[in-house]
Amino acid sequence: MSKLLITPKPESYGGPSLAMRRMLPYLLARDFQITNSLITRWDVALVNILGGKQGVGVIASNKPFLYRSAGYYVPEIFDRTGRPWNWRYDIANMLVKLFLKKANWIVFQSQFAKSMLSSAFNFKRDNFSIIHNGVDLNQFRPVAAKKKDTITVGVIGKMRHERVKTLIQISSKLSLPHNLLVVGAINDMDKLILQQYAQQNNVAVLVTGPVALNILPEMYNKVDIFVHSAASDWCPNAVVEALACGVPVVCHAYGGTAELVGKGGICVPGSPFHLEEEFISKVADSIIHIQENLGQYRDQARGRAEEALNICDTSSRYAEILTSIAH
Repeated sequence: MSKLLITPKPESYGGPSLAMRRMLPYLLARDFQITNSLITRWDVALVNILGGKQGVGVIASNKPFLYRSAGYYVPEIFDRTGRPWNWRYDIANMLVKLFLKKANWIVFQSQFAKSMLSSAFNFKRDNFSIIHNGVDLNQFRPVAAKKKDTITVGVIGKMRHERVKTLIQISSKLSLPHNLLVVGAINDMDKLILQQYAQQNNVAVLVTGPVALNILPEMYNKVDIFVHSAASDWCPNAVVEALACGVPVVCHAYGGTAELVGKGGICVPGSPFHLEEEFISKVADSIIHIQENLGQYRDQARGRAEEALNICDTSSRYAEILTSIAH
C-alpha cells in the first residue's frame, strides 16, 4: 500500500480541485493512503496544477511525483477578455515550466493542452498521458426527454462578463423559440443585463447563481443544448457533465473542449482571441441543426461520455501511473 501526497488539498471551488475531489474515492479504493501534508511520510505525490505552497517542496524531496497539468496563463487570452495581467501569472507560468521539467510523469487533460505547453515552454517528454476529466455516470445521467416547442439553451459555470455578452449575441440570432438557463457565479450587473434582454426580447431567462454540486445533474437535465463558446479551454468540467447527462454541446473548435465533445455536439471554428459575428452566427446555426436532430445528438452526447469520460476509468489510469512511478 502506497501513501499518496496530493497537493494542494482539493478543497477550493475551482475546476482543478473539483476534478481531484471526484477521484479521491477511486484512489482510496485502489489501496492508496492519502495525505495532504508534505511533512508526513509519503511515497509518491500528485501535484495538481500549481501544487500550492507544497509544490516546490515535492520537487526538493526527490521523491517521485505525477504532475496533473491543465495549461498555463496565456497573455493573448487576457488581452481578448480585458483582464489585467500581473506578476503572479508570470510566477505561475514559471512553476508550470518547473513541474513539467521535474515530474516523473505528466498527465495532460487534453492533447490541446500538451501541444500548447510544449510550444510555449519548448520541451519534449515521452513520459506523459492524455487523460480527460471524468464524472460519475450514475450521478450525471440523462432523464427521459419530453418533446416541447421551446428549447432551453444552457450555460453552466462561472459567468465572466464576456460570456454573458456572447450568450446574448447568440440568443439574438436564434430564429426559433428558446429559453436561456444560466447556472453559476455571476455578478449583479451581468444578471441585470440578462434580465433587461429578456424583457426587451420576449426570451425567458432563468439565472440561478451557484448551486450545490448534488443539484447540478438536475440543472443539466433542464437544458436541451449546452453552449460553451469560450476558446482555448483545456478541459472544462461543465462540458464533461453536460455530455454525461446526454446534453449536446455547441463549443468553440479551438481548445481542448472539442476533444471532449466529439460527435456529442458541434465544434464551431473561429478566431481563438476574437469572437467575431461570423462565429456567433455559426453557433446559432449549430443550435438550430442540433434541435432538428435532438434525439440523435442526445444519444451521441451520452455515448461520448461513456466512451471517454467515465470517472471509474480515468481514475484507474491515474492509479496505474502512480503505482508504476512509486516503485
